Amino acid sequence: MTEDTKTASELSPIIAKFYFALQTTTKEMSKSRLIQSTGIKDIVIKPLSSNDLSFDHWIITMMMGCPGINIVFSCHFSTKVARDLTLEKFPKKKLTAEDCHEFLSEYCNLTVGGIKNALSTLIPIHCKRPSESTITPPEYKPSYDEVKIDTSNSLTKHYWLLSWNEGSLICSVTLNIKEKDLNSAYNGNIENLIAAISTFQVDDTGDIELFGT
Repeated sequence: MTEDTKTASELSPIIAKFYFALQTTTKEMSKSRLIQSTGIKDIVIKPLSSNDLSFDHWIITMMMGCPGINIVFSCHFSTKVARDLTLEKFPKKKLTAEDCHEFLSEYCNLTVGGIKNALSTLIPIHCKRPSESTITPPEYKPSYDEVKIDTSNSLTKHYWLLSWNEGSLICSVTLNIKEKDLNSAYNGNIENLIAAISTFQVDDTGDIELFGT
């Protein structure tokens, strides 16, 4: 059994803590960036109540990696939800479906960029080494091949709902953490890094600019 298919009870306690810390930070970052991008103030994080994504027709995915850590962030959405969110930011614009998809692509970019910046800040302080990371551009595609989700291992792949008064957005994070690589890359300071991630305060910086605004 590989580390990315283990459950929490099968991982070492320190690595399980790392998974939970990155999960929590990603969820809070996704909420913060959506509030900042749209101006919707009543967004809350909720557990996903159904594993049926057949009504969410698109998925945007981004990946961020650094030594020992691989993070894949995704959001599932319908074009209607994308349009509603984009209109919150640009209420007077005549929008195409492509404009609305681009808006959510930029939202994902802000979310993953926020996680990258957090790790880039914390790793040099707590691990006494420069931060090295890579990030992929947003990629969106139809989600017809992922209409049913497997929640059997909520540690390595975790789903949640960003919900507000008039709608919701489904997000997920897939984590792959290699304990041996972590120990060698971060000079044995993993517990310090976990503590820092667990107490990291996500801010509301970041904005989406489209149409030359």
